[in-house]
Amino acid sequence: MENTAEMEHDESKPPKKRGFGGRCVVFVRWVFILLFTVILVGGLYFKAPTKVLVLDAVLLALLTVVPKRKRKYGWLALAAAALAITVWIFIPESDSGDWRPYTFDEELAVLEAKRAVPAKENAAPLYEDLFERWKQIEENNPFPDEMDDGCGVKMQPWTTKEFPETAAWFERHDDFFQDVIAATQKPACYFPAEVTTFGLTKTMEKLGPVKRFALHLIRASYLDIGENRSGTWEKQIAVLNLGKHINQQPLLIEVLVGLSVESLANAAMIETLVNTDVLSNLIEDDYLTATAPIRTNHFDHREKWRQIFAYEKLFAKNHQGMFYEINPQGKIRFSRPETVFSTVQSACPDEQLCDLKSSYWVGVSWKISRASMWSSGLPKDPAIISEQIDEIYAPLEKALEKGQLDFEAMEEDLTPLE
Repeated sequence: MENTAEMEHDESKPPKKRGFGGRCVVFVRWVFILLFTVILVGGLYFKAPTKVLVLDAVLLALLTVVPKRKRKYGWLALAAAALAITVWIFIPESDSGDWRPYTFDEELAVLEAKRAVPAKENAAPLYEDLFERWKQIEENNPFPDEMDDGCGVKMQPWTTKEFPETAAWFERHDDFFQDVIAATQKPACYFPAEVTTFGLTKTMEKLGPVKRFALHLIRASYLDIGENRSGTWEKQIAVLNLGKHINQQPLLIEVLVGLSVESLANAAMIETLVNTDVLSNLIEDDYLTATAPIRTNHFDHREKWRQIFAYEKLFAKNHQGMFYEINPQGKIRFSRPETVFSTVQSACPDEQLCDLKSSYWVGVSWKISRASMWSSGLPKDPAIISEQIDEIYAPLEKALEKGQLDFEAMEEDLTPLE
């Protein structure tokens, strides 16, 4: 009876008032409830990763619906998980096995098989040799300063008396440019496509010399006109064919350079036909042969954009593939710093990008990034990323097939090389 009376007496007591600290705790609790609610609603609306939504829901439940007596077990479980992840992050790990960044090689093989050409018809090996020879010319015997791009001589005849150093330079390297002309006479050009993250380094290395070849051949053609000798039309046709060869490559940057080289050749040939008598002494059959490249200069926009989309998609997929690694046994895992660093250094051996080296703290930061990739919902299978990228490009490909891409507007942005 005495205990019952005490209990009745205790229940009759008014609730104990919270102090300042207690009110702060309540305020902070409701702030987090509001924050987690906003995150949950926003995550559902914007389709956030499932792991993030589940963690947010658990935290919100611990602050609201879970009974007070059981909340501590939930918080202890979360604390234990956070501690385990923290310990894992700071434990050193040794890498073993032959791992490399994941690339979609099968898709590349299918695309490359469609555009490969017979070795006898392929001009690419000739260009590769010319690029190496051009490096030596630029290092040991660069183009004279007396005729730079601002002299306005690309589209008008000039003579040895006007630019003696330049004329002497062309005479010294006549054999080289004859080899360039010979390469442009091949029917096709197949450079293996570089569709990895660091592949564009080699692509850009070949586009620079291509533009130089085109400009110098046009200059040399106008020297022929100024000196009243043959060779003008052959050089200008060579520039047109050079542009067509580069235009056969699959990446957009290569197509743009190829179209610009073709535009430069077209402008030079039109100028030559209108203002000179280069073709006046040719009989009809020879004239038709000489002007055939102009009359057959056709660009299939739709087919070229199909090719560009296919390779741009593959480039995007391989870029995302850097988050993964694969070994010879086909096992896939998230990337490690050693593999990425070795890939960068092997792809760009001559570039001083940065002092790439692995260390304990680099490994720690990489583990944190791997944990964030796992929690962000990054698929474990790169094939899922491939499907997602295909879905992104699907509307563009559908518009292409329906003829809804505005090619004329795109052409207006293309200007000849200056």
